[in-house]
Formats: sequence, C-alpha cells, structure tokens
Amino acid sequence: MTNEKIKKLQLEIAKTTEAQKKSEQKYKEKIKGLRDELKKEEERLKRENDSLIGDIVRDLLGEVDADNIESFITLYFVVFLFTNTICNGTIYMLMVFN
Repeated sequence: MTNEKIKKLQLEIAKTTEAQKKSEQKYKEKIKGLRDELKKEEERLKRENDSLIGDIVRDLLGEVDADNIESFITLYFVVFLFTNTICNGTIYMLMVFN
C-alpha cells in the first residue's frame, strides 16, 4: 500500500508540474500579447501627438519650406533655450496667453 501511495503522489506531482508549465506558458503568451498591444497603442498615441504638434506649428508658422526654414530653426532654438525641454525630438512648451 505504501508503494502505491508513493506512486500515486509522484504521479500527482508530475501532473501538477505539467499543469503549472502549461499555465506559465499561457500567461507568458498573454503578457506578450498585452505588451505588443501596449506598444502599438503607445506608438499610435505618439503619432497622434506628433501630428497635433505639427498642426499647431503649421498654424503658427505656416508650412516650412526653403524660404522660411532659417526662421523656423531660429524659433526652434529660442524655444529650446526658453524651455530647455526637448523630448524625443518633440518640443514641449507651456505658455500662458492673457
């Protein structure tokens, strides 16, 4: 009887270990999927923010072309010096208009 009980417990341990491995793999795959989805959403949000910033710049300065590129670069550096904040190539500036 003791041998049977030992074998039964060993089998139960093996089954539980296998179930644990499958469960871990399932959750690893789920986490990977969620991280992929998060990355896509972050990239989408960045594109949307960049587009909005571009729209604001075009509204303020018009389209950047060969004729006004120097004034645009000058403004870029003035804003940089004023805010001292550049994040991933995007200028963030807070201004209060009265």
